[in-house]
Amino acid sequence: MTELRRARGERWKLVAALPFAIDASGPLRAGDVDGDGDADLVYLHHAGMLVTHAGGLEGLAEGTSGPFVSEGALGPWLGDVDRDGRLDAMLLSWGGGAHVYRGDGRGGFAGAPQTWPIGWSSGPLVTGDVDGDGYGDLLAAAGYDGGATLRVCHGGEDGPRGDCRDHTLGAEEAAIGGLAVEDVDGDGVTDVLAVLVAGTSRQLVFGRGGAGELALHHKSLPDGGSETTADGELRRARLDDDGAEWVYVDREGLTRLGVRAR
Repeated sequence: MTELRRARGERWKLVAALPFAIDASGPLRAGDVDGDGDADLVYLHHAGMLVTHAGGLEGLAEGTSGPFVSEGALGPWLGDVDRDGRLDAMLLSWGGGAHVYRGDGRGGFAGAPQTWPIGWSSGPLVTGDVDGDGYGDLLAAAGYDGGATLRVCHGGEDGPRGDCRDHTLGAEEAAIGGLAVEDVDGDGVTDVLAVLVAGTSRQLVFGRGGAGELALHHKSLPDGGSETTADGELRRARLDDDGAEWVYVDREGLTRLGVRAR
């Protein structure tokens, strides 16, 4: 039995009780991987395989398994890497590099992954066309120990081009706690949003996409109430009548960033 609960301030409200167990070795990711308009649940099972639970009006269905992934993989993260309109599963390898399992649009993923030379990283990992060439790129925090360096590996028609570029987002002692991509300024090129964490301080970084170096802008965020860690997420949320916005969610709670989502 698995319980799904929704956070309401400092309280958790029971949403549903599921008649099956969710045995995940990492994070649970939500996304419409079968293309029916409902959010599905994807995670990495302790046995080393991806599991998908289809979502619908009746809630989550029993899980479907496969494929098996490389031993010690981290993730998954979901994103449309090849820009075919289908969500793919992205995982990081302890041996270095990222593995992309292409989605089939029906809730499954290809058995043989595409490997990207992103080097050592423990995440976060996202995808978007940040150089504006029409092909998906992979972006991740560089290094297993965290840090303020963002690595962008550029994609081409057949997947990874093989070249990556590092961008320093802030002070050396900071770490990337959340990462997202979106055309924030509406110029047709994907931009980067990141939250840097250093002790109790947090900072929003906006990187304007395009060829060459990211044009960086920084904004201070409210300090955390205690020594914070770089394990949060950037998410879209609708908190008022003005529409969706980007928020940062970590163990401290929810922080509004003042950036509207498109």
